[in-house]
Amino acid sequence: MEWYYAESGQRVGPLPEAEFRSLCAVGKIGAEDLVWTAGMASWQPLGTVQGPSFETPVPDSRSCTECKGVFAPDELLAFQSARVCGGCKDVFFQRLREQGIAASNKIFRQFGGFWIRAVARVIDGAILSAFSVALIFIWEAAMRRVIFNPTHATAYDVLALWGGLGLIYLISMSASVAYESWFLSHRSATPGKLALGLRVVRSNGEALTVKRSIGRSFGYLLSSMLPLAIGFIMAGVDDEKRALHDRICDTRVVYRS
Repeated sequence: MEWYYAESGQRVGPLPEAEFRSLCAVGKIGAEDLVWTAGMASWQPLGTVQGPSFETPVPDSRSCTECKGVFAPDELLAFQSARVCGGCKDVFFQRLREQGIAASNKIFRQFGGFWIRAVARVIDGAILSAFSVALIFIWEAAMRRVIFNPTHATAYDVLALWGGLGLIYLISMSASVAYESWFLSHRSATPGKLALGLRVVRSNGEALTVKRSIGRSFGYLLSSMLPLAIGFIMAGVDDEKRALHDRICDTRVVYRS
């Protein structure tokens, strides 16, 4: 199940249920904040949908990740990959409040590394390349007379030939930005990343807005222009697997789980 919530008049989501509950646990989403998930007739305050059926289930784990003590499963509170006993609960969540949700992301999130992101980019590249190839076929059909009989080409024909290639390049770049921006703002990941279980979030765990998604798309183009793929290689050596465009736009690529 995926959830949405409203923040400053903007919709945030979709969020996996485990992540949504985690944000509720640290107070990021309050009782008065509007939330929605599939099956609800309309947006409702979180306080009206909470109840026994909404409580975070505690997995069968007997060790507190804070004090390492052994407890019955129903005595531990689950928070992402952490399991906290009653004695450590206040200290644990106070630390999260002080350091922010970004601290919990850094501890409990698994960041997508260089190679899995490269595979995701290959998938996205194949989709975008299919669009570009279709444009080239259209251009070739329109300019066939000039391409296969260049000796009879006029200056206008040559201008149309190269102008068409330039137009294809501009359309392809625009399509790439639109593709990246739309999927990041609406699905938190491009099809390539979705296929590999990745998503793109802010450093504090929030979903990307439309403006930030567009900015990251242009940031990606900047990374691709640097020599020796330095902008991308940064993701292989950074402790949070950030490429150049992630640093510029304060984003992280993480596993959806």
